[in-house]
Amino acid sequence: MSLTRLAFVKQERQALLARLSNRGLECRKRFEETGDLSDLTKAIEAWQGAISLFKPRNQDRHRWLVLLGVALFDRFGRTGELADINEAISALWKVVRCTPRGHALLIGRLNHLESFFQARFKLTGNGSNLRNATWAKDKVVEFTGGGFGHFPPLLRSRYREMTVDSEDPTELDEVIAFSRILIERTAKGHPNTAEVLDYARENIQFRYRRKGTALDLSEIIHLGYRVVQLTPDDHPSIIKRLRNLGQSYASRFARFSNASDLAEARILLKRVVEATPEDDPDFPDLLCSLGRLLGSPHDHACNLSDLAEAIRLEQKAIELTRTGDVRLPPRIACLGMTFQLRFERFGDLSDSDEALSLLTRAIRLTQEGRRKHSDWFGMLAGYAQALRHRFIHTKNPSYIDKSISTSQMLIKLCPEGHPDNPTFTLGLATSMYTRATSNGDRGELDASISLYRSVATSSLVPPMTRLDAAGHWARYLNLHHPLSEDVITAFDTAIGLFAFTVSLDQSMKHRYARLQENPGLPLEAAAAACRLGRLEKAFEWLEQGRCLVWAQLNNLRTPIDDLKAHNRKLGNAVIRVAEQLEGAVSRTSETGATLTEKMLNEDVARKHLQLAAEWDDLLATVRDIPGFETFMKPLSFFSRLQDLPGEGPIVVINIYPDRCDAIALVAGQGQPLHIPLPNFSASKADLYRANLRSQLKSHNLRERGGLGDPVDCTERGCSGCSPRSVERGCKTYLKCIKALGYVLISHLRVGYHREFGGALQERSPSSQSMQLESKAKTRLTLIDRVKNSRGRDRWGRCGINGINRHAGLFLASQPNAPGAYPIPGTTREVESVYELIRNEAQMEAHMLQGSKLTIDDCLSFMDYYSSVHFACHASQNAADPLESRFIFHEGSLNLLAVIRRNLQDSDLAFLSACQTSTGEEKLSDEAVHLAAGMLAAGYRRVVATMWSIGDRHAPGVSLDFYQHLWKDNKDRFDGEKSAQALHHAMQSLRLRLNDDSEKSLLAWIPYVHFGY
Repeated sequence: MSLTRLAFVKQERQALLARLSNRGLECRKRFEETGDLSDLTKAIEAWQGAISLFKPRNQDRHRWLVLLGVALFDRFGRTGELADINEAISALWKVVRCTPRGHALLIGRLNHLESFFQARFKLTGNGSNLRNATWAKDKVVEFTGGGFGHFPPLLRSRYREMTVDSEDPTELDEVIAFSRILIERTAKGHPNTAEVLDYARENIQFRYRRKGTALDLSEIIHLGYRVVQLTPDDHPSIIKRLRNLGQSYASRFARFSNASDLAEARILLKRVVEATPEDDPDFPDLLCSLGRLLGSPHDHACNLSDLAEAIRLEQKAIELTRTGDVRLPPRIACLGMTFQLRFERFGDLSDSDEALSLLTRAIRLTQEGRRKHSDWFGMLAGYAQALRHRFIHTKNPSYIDKSISTSQMLIKLCPEGHPDNPTFTLGLATSMYTRATSNGDRGELDASISLYRSVATSSLVPPMTRLDAAGHWARYLNLHHPLSEDVITAFDTAIGLFAFTVSLDQSMKHRYARLQENPGLPLEAAAAACRLGRLEKAFEWLEQGRCLVWAQLNNLRTPIDDLKAHNRKLGNAVIRVAEQLEGAVSRTSETGATLTEKMLNEDVARKHLQLAAEWDDLLATVRDIPGFETFMKPLSFFSRLQDLPGEGPIVVINIYPDRCDAIALVAGQGQPLHIPLPNFSASKADLYRANLRSQLKSHNLRERGGLGDPVDCTERGCSGCSPRSVERGCKTYLKCIKALGYVLISHLRVGYHREFGGALQERSPSSQSMQLESKAKTRLTLIDRVKNSRGRDRWGRCGINGINRHAGLFLASQPNAPGAYPIPGTTREVESVYELIRNEAQMEAHMLQGSKLTIDDCLSFMDYYSSVHFACHASQNAADPLESRFIFHEGSLNLLAVIRRNLQDSDLAFLSACQTSTGEEKLSDEAVHLAAGMLAAGYRRVVATMWSIGDRHAPGVSLDFYQHLWKDNKDRFDGEKSAQALHHAMQSLRLRLNDDSEKSLLAWIPYVHFGY
């Protein structure tokens, strides 16, 4: 070809290139102005033509490849077509490979490539995309001077290799360790600090997806807050980073059901939605994410307005999604599940119709290539669930048949090891059980129970899912095969998981919320064990499944002298972590008002998790030592028998709808005594409790000094208080106590004589010794106190906090607390007791009253003296028991402050205040009251009240109590006979009342004794 011809061809190519380039830019600009997708398609076609005119290695070609890649990515955002994102990645990859290090545009190109890989990962779920996105992010960190420049080339090369290619979890740990070094090496105030932190967050999030540890999730949130804090509001990445933080909170809520996490996730996602334009390709996904948070099935407080708003958002997301977009079916399914949730909560069949229609449509629209993706599996699971609930409401067998066949197909299609496989199996088991109980098919019923068992006993399944399965396995087996020995195995598994999932890495408030999710499980298990004659199991389960939170706190104070003798360093480590955990038990997950406060709160939460993880590691290390295999594990029933108190039997009463039983434990005997209670029932107990509660409420018997003194109501100005109505209200309650008392004493006398050849002392069943308190501290703690009283100081130290405790009594009264009823009797009460002690030369005591009673002085004297007497108002916090408090003139003393003083092996606490032993109905298996808290703080024995006490009678009760306590022991203060002293005080009060009718019950029955 002639030179003239070559020149002409070159000019023509350049002219064509210019036309194509300009056309592409014009169409791109028009698309940005109008949003017309056809303009974007024309731009893509023009740039594809322009690129074809260049030679492969021509540097000018790179600009148009970048423009093409970005345009394809934008079209992918609107259409969801996999081919577009594949071509976009191919284009950018070619450019990045050919861009020299140090080039001014390299960082921007790497950022584009990272976004493209992230988008394809979301679409396909292929982990290689996530690794490649991480590689691109790492390159950005390296080339921006965020930290890579500080490390040798060999280490940098090794790190990049692990990031991109490694599937080895240990190498991923190395990557995360490396990322933490980068954070440390990045100078404070460096402009790339946020990027370095965000890169570390992404690596830890990658590990969380594999391992699912709570500590990783907490660190992800902590780093996310730091990234957001360092990102200006006008930064282009602020929306993405807020979204990441919100999704992290949503993940933690999905795992732990903590309401504060849900609230924070909603706040963040709402902020992101409000700041994102509707034409943004991610906007529909954001709407669906926020809709899922508003209509979460794990949110028990979700109301009709929340669900209506969720439906509105999800409907809008569907409207903004183009027909044929691969993301349309998951968005339709999301809306269908929200309708299904509204149907399950409120029962409107039209919602069920809509849910089934939407889920059917979503399944039908899902393309063949997407039918092995997690979205597809979720659609099938939701469809099966909707069919099952439809059957429950309509009894049409076709629905349950379809539900089971769908679940079976789902499990067959789902790959082995998929994280949702256990959940899908539970769904199938539930549908099979539902059909079997409807048509009486025993074979299918047993098959469903077998499925529950398979999930409950699998070590590969998360603990909460296992607990759910174990609860169904045990309850259904107990219901349909009540005489099977497998019932014991099933409940053993369930109780073990029940205790395991209420762990020290959670706040106390969260642990109590967890306990409410499985109400009555220990009681049901104990009833089953009694029926099968396994009394030792019944006792063990009641101990393992009740008062869990206080037992955990008590465990942190377990004697470790033997361990220290074997390995002093390990023993000291156990003490150190135990003391730190004990101080951290008050942590809550409540978020603060400012970003800084939220960061500090998350930092506290993360440190708590680290302590809990260290504690678990220490226990594992100790239990590997020969002879310490059972260190801090619950002891067996027969191990407990040798430490029973010798003064009388311990009687455990279990009340459950199926049956009621009592188990008596007698010191020196190798077997428990079973006392069936066939004439008593849970319904009777509920009736008596409701009747009594109604009477207490109607007569305002909830606060000392209130208007409801049961005997002297006219003196207190309670003109509406009728003694006759009180008598009627309490008569059935008194009959209940008498009936149970006579049954127990008669069985104990006959059973003890028949089985053990001994005799028991009979006492009046209406006396204080027969006081029944359903919320009492665990028998395990009582036995522990007996055992520990025979030993030395459990930490091997003299005194507490460097102070030698004196055998004496600290008295505190507050007659005029701000905002509370005056209780002048408290002054007379403590002064009379103090005068009594002063007359005894060997007794030590100190008294503080009114404004002289400060929090600091009170704690100091509690440190110094072995016993305490509080005469004041008290406030109980059932949601967070460590915030329960005694109210003083200035401020209040909460249980947390008391527990932190570490008052181990203190003697007696007399709580002459209202409701100091009143339990919480929603946590009936827990001792959620001030008395239990004082036991947990270290006091061996506590006198408390179940409801308000008369200010007129309280001083006399206290004086009678202490006079009897010291009548045979005036050498030193000793509360060992406190139970007998309280019994004497109650008998004396009844004599002073000179009234043997039931109406006096409300005056003396509130007093109860705990401990030994």
